[in-house]
Amino acid sequence: VPTRKWNLDQNTHQIAKHEGNLLATCSRKDAVKVFGADRYFISPSRGVIKHAASMTHEEEQHHINSVTVFDGYAYYMMNNRAREKSVVSKFNLETREEEARVAMNAIQAHNIMISDHTVRTLDTGASLCVVGSDGSKIQTGATQSCWLRGFAGTPEEMVVAWHDRGERSQRDN
Repeated sequence: VPTRKWNLDQNTHQIAKHEGNLLATCSRKDAVKVFGADRYFISPSRGVIKHAASMTHEEEQHHINSVTVFDGYAYYMMNNRAREKSVVSKFNLETREEEARVAMNAIQAHNIMISDHTVRTLDTGASLCVVGSDGSKIQTGATQSCWLRGFAGTPEEMVVAWHDRGERSQRDN
């Protein structure tokens, strides 16, 4: 399989592909970077911009950690570091405009799944459930000592990954 190294961000969590473009979360830039014929950043506070400076962990406002593409839209997570509930932005990749913000009943959310017109995410900071924009909750079996990190599948058959909480430097590899 051919591979290519991209210069992204020191805290890139997730990437997605769409029609020859690569989208990458850049938490330290508080943006999603789009690579393709035209390179640009999607910023929740500044819109579409050509350049984004790196920030410190403390300067990040949104901590963008997840991105997925569905029906021509980029959906990206504003984790918000428990300062407020997490929000998913629905960004039209053709018009390059944000069309909606989806409030999630989740704190420090990770990952995004779109199915049946419902946006779902992992509520890492509170219920430890998969929560949906329709108000649904799917129990994961995780305990308060866990940190939800990823999920895949469908609402009917899902795999959820987690690890013990702890500082990054103390986590097992």
